[in-house]
Parts: sequence; C-alpha cells; structure tokens
Amino acid sequence: MNVQRDLNYLLSWNRHLMMYMGIWPEERKWNRPSNYIVLGPVLTMLCFVCIPQTINLPFIAYDLNLVVENLSMGNMTFTISVLKTIIFWMNGKSLKSLFMCVTEDWATTETKSERETMLNIAKINRKITISCTLVCETVGLSFVLLRLVTIPYRDDKLIYRGYFFYNTTVSPNFELTQIGQVVAVMYVAITYAAVDNFIVLLVLHACGQLLNLKDNLRNLHLVASKDIQLTLEKIVEKHNYIAWFVLNELVTSILSAVSRNFILKVQRVNCVIF
Repeated sequence: MNVQRDLNYLLSWNRHLMMYMGIWPEERKWNRPSNYIVLGPVLTMLCFVCIPQTINLPFIAYDLNLVVENLSMGNMTFTISVLKTIIFWMNGKSLKSLFMCVTEDWATTETKSERETMLNIAKINRKITISCTLVCETVGLSFVLLRLVTIPYRDDKLIYRGYFFYNTTVSPNFELTQIGQVVAVMYVAITYAAVDNFIVLLVLHACGQLLNLKDNLRNLHLVASKDIQLTLEKIVEKHNYIAWFVLNELVTSILSAVSRNFILKVQRVNCVIF
C-alpha cells in the first residue's frame, strides 16, 4: 500500500491548479517567495479587466445594454475570481489543516476494501476536476475567440470594454492590453476550477469516509463476539471523527474562506444580471 502514490493521484490536479494561482493551502510566511505568486493573477485580473470596467461604469450608465454587458461578461465574474483568490490565499493555514486530515485518513486505512473505496472516490474527484478545468478553459477560450472574430463589427476593439489610463488604440499598447486580457481570462477559468474543485475534493473525501463507516457496520456480524465491543468503539470513534471533520473543520474553514457566504451572494447577483 503506497499512501504517497495514492495521495499524489488524488491531489495532483488540484495541487497543480492551486499552485499555479499561488493559493495552495499552506501557512503564509512573508519570507517565502512562493507566497507572492498570487500577486501575478490578482494584479492581471484587476489591472486589465476589473478596475478599467469599474471605472467605465459611470461613462456608460446611460446605456442599460452596456451596463449589463459590463457586469455580466466581465466585471462581476472577474471580481468573484479575485475575491476567491485573495480569500483562499489568506486562509491558507486553516485550509491546510483540512489537507492534513485527508492525509491522515489515507495513512490510517486499515483494510483493502477501505482503500478501494477511497480510490474510487479519488477517481471520481479526478474526473470532475479534469472535466471542470477543461470546461472552464474551453468557455474562456471560446469567448476570447468570439470577441476577436467580431472585432471588425464592434466599436470597441478590446476583448473587454473599459476605461484605461493610456491610449489603447495605438501599437504596442493595443496588443499588450489584448494579451493581458486573454491571460486574465485564463486566470479566471483556473480560479473557478481550482477553488470549486478543492471544495468538491473535501466533500467527496467525507463521503468516502462515511461509506467506509457504513461497510464497517454492515460487516459487524462477521466480527468475533469477543471483539465486538472493541469494534463498536472504533466505529463510534470513527463516526465522531467524521462528524468533527465535517462540522468543525470543513464547514468552519469553508465558511471562513467564503467570508460567510459573501462570495455566494455575489455569484447569485451575477447570475441574476446575466
């Protein structure tokens, strides 16, 4: 039983996505260079889309169509992505404790059937993560290509209409701004995939632990009578541990990470506008 190999299989995609964004759960230390990776995605999304589009809102307030386009196609989506990135980065230490619990559960697997159950859950999580990442990136690239193809038919030549503090109609300002907005779109897609699939990973892990607990109860009749008391004690301890993991660690950490459902409320507003 190779625990490290199984963990790599479970976490590899999530780790790559979150490390690329600089939000992999870990204790933040100011003398650690990896803690500053997050500045790249955040500044790119802010400088090329969020801030220019927010500043542009008063200038297009007379046109409802432009306001809806501003909020639904870029501003709100990018703002949510920036908030997710910053909040998950700030809560790295508390979120790391969840990964430590996952690691401990894999290391303390007792039977082959328990390991197979957890591997099946890991396969489901991996498929969801890969599929979600591909969908997010495909949607982002499709939107960019559509905007680029329709440039000759639009008044504004940028992917996202906004107010910039420099002339975006001359070269190389125009090309650099376009590239910056394309990169920002990719960052948004990765953020949505990374953060949401991180939560999916933890929820599915808790489901796997409950499945193992159910199997232990089902197989209780196979235990020798002299060992039933000890087995029941282990089952109760496992149940209490799962309840603690879900209610104490998972729910508390996630609620803290999303700032008491603030991000969910913003997403709901974005869906209504869209």
